[in-house]
Amino acid sequence: MTDLKDAGVRLDLNFPAAPIAFPNFRSFVPASQRVASDSLRWTNRYRRILLAFDAAVVVSVMTLAHIVRFGLTQPSVNAGPIALPYTLISAAIVVFWLAALAGYGSRDARIVGHGVDEYKRVVGATVTLLGCLAMACLVFGIDISRGFFALAFPTGVFGLIFSRWMLRRWLTAQRNKGRYLFKVVVLGKAKDVKYVANQIQRKSGSGYRVVGVALTSGQGKPGYLAVNGQLIPVVANRDTVVSAVRQTRADAVIVAGSMKGGASYVQELGWELEESATQLILTTGLTNVAGPRIHSRPVEGLPLMHVELPQYTGARHVLKRTLDIAVSGLALLTLLPVLVLLGMLIRRIAPGRSFSARNVLGAAAKNS
Repeated sequence: MTDLKDAGVRLDLNFPAAPIAFPNFRSFVPASQRVASDSLRWTNRYRRILLAFDAAVVVSVMTLAHIVRFGLTQPSVNAGPIALPYTLISAAIVVFWLAALAGYGSRDARIVGHGVDEYKRVVGATVTLLGCLAMACLVFGIDISRGFFALAFPTGVFGLIFSRWMLRRWLTAQRNKGRYLFKVVVLGKAKDVKYVANQIQRKSGSGYRVVGVALTSGQGKPGYLAVNGQLIPVVANRDTVVSAVRQTRADAVIVAGSMKGGASYVQELGWELEESATQLILTTGLTNVAGPRIHSRPVEGLPLMHVELPQYTGARHVLKRTLDIAVSGLALLTLLPVLVLLGMLIRRIAPGRSFSARNVLGAAAKNS
């Protein structure tokens, strides 16, 4: 990192009697077989807390809007020949509202607890839901009370943002006690690594805890790196950082400064980390290797950029698989007459079958 200055801490590589050993590079454990890490447990727990608070706020807001607008009566609205009670409409809005908050990633562990992205996604999900409901009412001729909407949604946005702010204060207090932190390995030259580690240590509310460093330029010998009086183990060098991540169960790798090999090395590192679902975080000046898949997260004046690695799991996997099947099936149906014609021509001009089949080794089989 040529534009970063040294944190003013003397480089001290100590070699104690029992130094930190490099990871055993032969012991590869697939991500699917890894035991749930501490960060996975606390992020899942915090997401459940956020979901509980969001549900409480949305249900309370819809109940309040119904009571204020209609009292204790049970009015209904006509949707063509069907009369829909407002109780059912309120319940549907609750479900869609919570789904919109989830779809916008408002509970993503990378954005909660800092910055304004969390609040922006809450507002964006609410505005999108309101627009979709307005279009649905227009298309299906449902005349829902505008006063009901005008009371529910602004109050709901305020309640959601206030609850997120309160939970953020609680999360910051937990992080100041050393809990609810992401474990990271910092990769780079000693000077750059110490600068980044120093910036992270200055504020525990950043959400990171440095569990190891990977030094370049031949400095990746077993030992410790002293930063602000704290000894951080040297666990790898630039060539063994991926194995070290698996051994330390780190959640992310922070690339501190320019690397030998430049963008190509960082891209290859990102592809290797993708197999273990480990985040890749870059410092300023390295964002050109990631293109548009960037999420900014400033830490004590040091902008850290999260590279969005493609992860097709859960709903994303189902959506991608559905689109793949639908698009490929439509393409086959469109090309079916052409394929049949080509098959007939092949049979007329050449002996044998129109189609041939054989076994081909894939990449995994070739490398085994």
